[in-house]
Amino acid sequence: MSKGRPAAIARLRHMVEATHAIISYTTRGRDAFALPDVERSPIARMRDQVAHHYWATDREIVWATATVAVPELCDALTAALERLT
Repeated sequence: MSKGRPAAIARLRHMVEATHAIISYTTRGRDAFALPDVERSPIARMRDQVAHHYWATDREIVWATATVAVPELCDALTAALERLT
């Protein structure tokens, strides 16, 4: 196994764990997901938006990302991880 492969596997596992945490959180419903009034890749821009521009963040976009895009990302990451292991 190349030196980069174990690191890639570890990163993918971490990302899958993060998607599971988000999915678990969102199963409690929209009200539990409410954020204070407060996407390099769409994920990085989303993180930057939420972390640094929270007052201008559209809650509906955050909710749609968490409930639609994150589960899709989880499936893709899991498939990539399965191919690597």
